[in-house]
Amino acid sequence: MKIILLHGDHEVKARDRLIQFIEVAKSRGWEVINTSDTDQNVTEVISAQGLFAKEKLVISEDVKEFTKKRTEWIERKRKELGSNLVIIHKRILNKTAIKKLPKPDKIEEFVYPKEIWVFIDSLIPGNARNSLNLLASVMEKEPPEIVFAVIAKHFRDMYWSKKDFSGMPYPGWRKSKIKAKANKFEDDQLFGMFQMLADIDLKTKTSKAEMKAELEFFIATELK
Repeated sequence: MKIILLHGDHEVKARDRLIQFIEVAKSRGWEVINTSDTDQNVTEVISAQGLFAKEKLVISEDVKEFTKKRTEWIERKRKELGSNLVIIHKRILNKTAIKKLPKPDKIEEFVYPKEIWVFIDSLIPGNARNSLNLLASVMEKEPPEIVFAVIAKHFRDMYWSKKDFSGMPYPGWRKSKIKAKANKFEDDQLFGMFQMLADIDLKTKTSKAEMKAELEFFIATELK
């Protein structure tokens, strides 16, 4: 069995890489199974025999599936298993977390450039000019659609932090940082800006607007 780990906050690039693995597997006639689409756990999916015995690509999108018992089972059996396993996680895993997983043959990390987080931190009232300059720099490395997705998630999280801080599925330090940013906005202002981003998403997807221009207008008018 070959095990590949894909992880990092750049979900689009990680997902694109996963699609490449799926396409290769299908071209080879392999069975492709995502554990989230079944009522079986990862070891059950790996060990199950289909009607026709053929190689499998098993995909796991939940690292919590890998309990100590399941990880040890995979390590014991991996030389005799005909399946291949791709583990994908939408955030960066530290070394301790990776050690709890079956030992990967290959690890690929997908992260946003540091500039995008500097830009996101700049999105506060009264900082439009600086944010626009940083936006131009970021879009030299990432397409506008990717930048938009990060902005939309950021404003969603800020609004969420005001409405249900304890329910946010992030580490405490990250929740506190998001809440500190959110406190620079009024509640109704944040909700209105999130609604504007939803409208931008709709307009650009229906070819009624151009993403780069919409983002520039949003920042110039809402953060002035």
